[in-house]
Amino acid sequence: MEIKVFNSPSLISELEKTLGQYNIYVSLIKRINPEHKLYLAIPEAAYQDFFLKPAIQDILSDQQQINYIIFDPILEVIVQWIS
Repeated sequence: MEIKVFNSPSLISELEKTLGQYNIYVSLIKRINPEHKLYLAIPEAAYQDFFLKPAIQDILSDQQQINYIIFDPILEVIVQWIS
């Protein structure tokens, strides 16, 4: 699991960095433990306010399958699993 908080002033720069890291980790996991699945854990607010924007959805649709864990950082609970 890779946890990102998306509290940077530039969310696009944060997304760029995150997608690069995620793709590298997926590549490594395929070689080391191909039966494992990588999840990108992001706060619910970032998911609702940023990831669901149509332009961001277009960018993400061009990527390989991304698995998400959406969490509430205050309550420290998982809100949603998306595979």
